[in-house]
Amino acid sequence: MACSCSSSSTASERARLPDGGRGRGLGTAVPVRDAVRLSLDYQVFLLSRIRGHFDQGANTAAAVRWGVASTARIITGAALIIVAVLSDFARGDAVMFQQMGFGIAVPLLIDATVIRSVVLPTVMVLLGDRNWYLPRRLTWIPHLEVEAHPEAEPEPRPA
Repeated sequence: MACSCSSSSTASERARLPDGGRGRGLGTAVPVRDAVRLSLDYQVFLLSRIRGHFDQGANTAAAVRWGVASTARIITGAALIIVAVLSDFARGDAVMFQQMGFGIAVPLLIDATVIRSVVLPTVMVLLGDRNWYLPRRLTWIPHLEVEAHPEAEPEPRPA
């Protein structure tokens, strides 16, 4: 059964195509989306360490140095493990798995090494205290802390 993707094909013929009539395979949307999802974990981990050190009184440059130094091995190690697993997919026989493995492994490796160790720290040091600027119209956003300082417990009232 041959099915055409030309404009003369009917809707019922296009509906039978596995990709809904677009005439494309996996493409780059899925691997890029998944690479971004994985790298966001690294971003949150790194920035929470930097922000935590800044909140303890360090200036931005010192906080960035400490945050990158304290997370570099963990982020790089986790990225290398994921890249090693995905490289097995890239060496497989199925084209879809090859696309997925290569399409996620390469951007993830670049993100975990170049972006997290060079670009992000450089931009943060250049921005200085402007990293922590919040426009006045966004002050309604609640201030959340992962490791909040315990508040003093109220004195018990005598019975």
